[in-house]
Amino acid sequence: MYQAIFGREQTSTVNEIKCHVLSSSTSAVREEGVEEIRERAPHWFKMNNRLVTKEDYEFFIMNEPSISGVFNSVKVMNNWEYVSTFYRWLHQLGNTEKHGYNPRFYLNPARFTKYGGASLSDAVDSNNVYIWYITNFGNVSENYDQLIQRCKSMMFDIKDMCHEPVFLPALPINCEISSVPQELAETYLQANRTTTVPLIEDENGNEMYASWIEIRINDDYSISSYEVIERVCSLMTYFFNVKNRHVGFGSFNTNDIVNLIMEKVPAISDIYTVYRPGIHESSIYTHGISMATFSTNTSLINLGDDIQVKTGNIGLEPFMYPVLYTNTEEELKKRIRVVNKNINILSKNNY
Repeated sequence: MYQAIFGREQTSTVNEIKCHVLSSSTSAVREEGVEEIRERAPHWFKMNNRLVTKEDYEFFIMNEPSISGVFNSVKVMNNWEYVSTFYRWLHQLGNTEKHGYNPRFYLNPARFTKYGGASLSDAVDSNNVYIWYITNFGNVSENYDQLIQRCKSMMFDIKDMCHEPVFLPALPINCEISSVPQELAETYLQANRTTTVPLIEDENGNEMYASWIEIRINDDYSISSYEVIERVCSLMTYFFNVKNRHVGFGSFNTNDIVNLIMEKVPAISDIYTVYRPGIHESSIYTHGISMATFSTNTSLINLGDDIQVKTGNIGLEPFMYPVLYTNTEEELKKRIRVVNKNINILSKNNY
């Protein structure tokens, strides 16, 4: 064939072949299935081995084989989104009565030092790409620096030259079972630094949480209180740790938790969140599940500055994600009680 094309025989000999490796080799991974290929292939072709759009960055971080499985979720922002969400949030927290309506209270360079091991970025870096992330092994790992450096080095050859990727750990927002009035919840949180719910004594002199979830059971079902509490704990853990553990989710609704529980445990007729100020005081009932949400990252904001107590839709900033706040599963069980559906309600709070 060579002679037919060029009119002479091939006499040259190749002594050396050089290859240029465009990307590092990866560890062995599970073979992709047909559906995974159908889903991912269009994105890889669209990226064309370059990082330009936010979608490019998000897809690369979540699907690059050498770091696959490291990140649970990422949210990529350009500079405008970063300023209009993160800076706006800090601006609003400072512009309150407790801080003298000073919108720069949290935008003070003296406070902008470190957040989660990564320097908070300067808003004048207009071409920065901000990557809020949640890892699959906790938000801060012992290999944090190596992980981030590895990601950056992998991006270096394919990113836009003027883009600088900035990795920031997403902000976990603690979600605690509580129908304590918001002004009191902040006071309790400031006092004990960990919870919005105080401990009180029951009729037998034993300590109990002043706010809990009350599960009403239909008389027609034969089911133990222990089994109900086990199922409710499992479903609440699933809701927060699996279904909604994503940065940029935007919001979650406590009514969805109620609906999930009542769907999976048909014996339950109704759910209330109860607050009892003291052993000799009447309980206050809130229909559904009420929660106190707050951040405990005191290197970023003062404890309690972002606290809210509500039921229904709970809005989150795009750099946040919800975390069910209890020390242990046993602690969660202590905040759930099972009663007969016909119990008399002394006082009811519908918010």
